[in-house]
Amino acid sequence: MQTIIIDDETFAVNALLRILKKVDPEGIHIGMRKVDDFLAYIQNHPVDIAFVDVDLYETNGIELTRQLAEIAPKLNVIIYTGHPQYKYEAMDLYVSGYLVKPVNQEELCTALAHLRYPVKTLRVQCFGNFGVFYGDEPVLFQKPKLLELFAYLVFQRGVAVSILWGLCTVGGEYC
Repeated sequence: MQTIIIDDETFAVNALLRILKKVDPEGIHIGMRKVDDFLAYIQNHPVDIAFVDVDLYETNGIELTRQLAEIAPKLNVIIYTGHPQYKYEAMDLYVSGYLVKPVNQEELCTALAHLRYPVKTLRVQCFGNFGVFYGDEPVLFQKPKLLELFAYLVFQRGVAVSILWGLCTVGGEYC
């Protein structure tokens, strides 16, 4: 999962980053304090969830959420703020969640479990029939040899593979 945080308070960014890394240690979690950098990152990188503070120096988080709906319509936006009074206005924007600071791990997990656009992951099934799935949909390979090559790379677990592998023979046939 890839998440990004926008908050003008360094302490709040670091606190949320710590919790996110506990909940999703393999994910990519980035914290930012400047709105321009935040918007540039969203436009140039895939992001699953954006955590937006309402009270920012440069702009209002509600207005920023409106901009995000135009820039990235399938982005899950979770408002997190110390101001509970903005909840109804945020919900009118159909955000994925609303968290009041300080955020704890349980509240974060609940918000992540109820995302508006579920985060899809790549899953490889090795037992039974070999299969590759993105979300619940099977990944289709154009040629059967590509599926076999992918299975071999999974079997190698990231170890360097020699190009000579394709020159081996099995039962008199080239691989």
